[in-house]
Amino acid sequence: MKLKEDFAQNFGKLSCSKKVLVAVSTGVDSMTLLDLILNLPNNLRPEVFVAYVDHQLRPESAKETAFITKFCARHKLKLFCARWNAQDHPSSGVEEAGRNFRYGFFKKAMTENHILELMTAHHADDQAETFLMKLLRGGDLAQLHAIEKKRRFEKRFWLIRPLLPFSKQKLLDYAKKRHLVYFEDSTNQNDDFLRNRLRHEVVPRLKKENKRFLEHVADYIAQLDDISAVAKKTIAEKIAEIRNANGSFSLSAWAKLAVFEQKLVLKEIIMNNHYFPSERQLEQVLTLLTNLSKPQGEIQFQENLFLKKEYNVFMVTKAKTTAMKKHDFHLKLRLGKWQNLPDGTKIGLFRSNIKLKKSATDKFFYFSDSSRLPLNVRHRLMGDRISLKIGKKKLKKVFIEQKVPQQIREEKWLVADSNGEVLWAIGIRKSDLSEQKVNDKMQYMVIFRNNTEK
Repeated sequence: MKLKEDFAQNFGKLSCSKKVLVAVSTGVDSMTLLDLILNLPNNLRPEVFVAYVDHQLRPESAKETAFITKFCARHKLKLFCARWNAQDHPSSGVEEAGRNFRYGFFKKAMTENHILELMTAHHADDQAETFLMKLLRGGDLAQLHAIEKKRRFEKRFWLIRPLLPFSKQKLLDYAKKRHLVYFEDSTNQNDDFLRNRLRHEVVPRLKKENKRFLEHVADYIAQLDDISAVAKKTIAEKIAEIRNANGSFSLSAWAKLAVFEQKLVLKEIIMNNHYFPSERQLEQVLTLLTNLSKPQGEIQFQENLFLKKEYNVFMVTKAKTTAMKKHDFHLKLRLGKWQNLPDGTKIGLFRSNIKLKKSATDKFFYFSDSSRLPLNVRHRLMGDRISLKIGKKKLKKVFIEQKVPQQIREEKWLVADSNGEVLWAIGIRKSDLSEQKVNDKMQYMVIFRNNTEK
């Protein structure tokens, strides 16, 4: 029998392990798959386990459950059976909920029995239907890949479709010649579903127009897979070139890419965060990143996913930029003491003439005016200014001139005097009241130490 021989040849190329779980619905597709596996040559046949779900959606399900139970007992196959109780069915989205229940059940059975591979009975007609559905609905080109012959499932498992090369008609012919018992799902005749309309009306006409229609769909998908693999490799290399050590991306390096590369790189970066951006969203991102008059900004994709532009970098993050707000944390510095800050850094106020063991990360601020004591450490507040030689300047303007990203502005520690005047925006700018330690007349020094820096 031709199908039996072709199936065995294809099965050998799948490099399956010794144990497989076969998902069976009792329909012609899955019963044919099960029969084909059971009749593989001894050197190819794995140990077969069967998984069946009674969805409680049709009156016939009880009869089908009894049938598969007897079938597995007769063939000495281990059967895992689950029931999706009617009271657990949602009022809408039943198809997706049913799939989630099934695959959750499959995962449990595979984990408990140390099975790494799940096999389903998707065939060439299913592939064509899925391809047409995705084409009609629009979206990302990568999604047109439709059904893969073998892919990862829940990270540690494999999902395999051994029947993908074969048409529905070949499966029906095989089942008829083998006198297989199977059950027809009455819901498959309901044309309220797009897939069923394609199955009953569109695909038969396309087959009539060209007998090799299914073969051509498979060829297109194979070509898409090849092109996609090459593109992904190239895009991954481009992303590596523009990625900074902290996970952000260099805007100037991205801008040097060809225009088509810029868009593909952006798309891949966003998709790596498990989100497929629309063309409109990509255009918004492109507009933001190429707008030289807007050094900072963000695009929201969904509730907890944003693309942020901050001067010469951009990143995709789950954190929304927060408007500046008053922070409750204030720390009064005590002379001669190291004091810890909430982010793991530490700060101390000391006499300038004492000898301390220094760290490579230490930053210093020297001053001699004791009237400014006590000093306080805090985050910035609305209206903060810092004294410079040209007079007092708004701290916000200093941050802008130094191109400090918004989020970092909110995290920066400030040292302020007893009147609240900013003396030191640590790591950014010192007030010109700060003096150089040139002699022993200097009375005080503030030391900021960040032992988390590498």
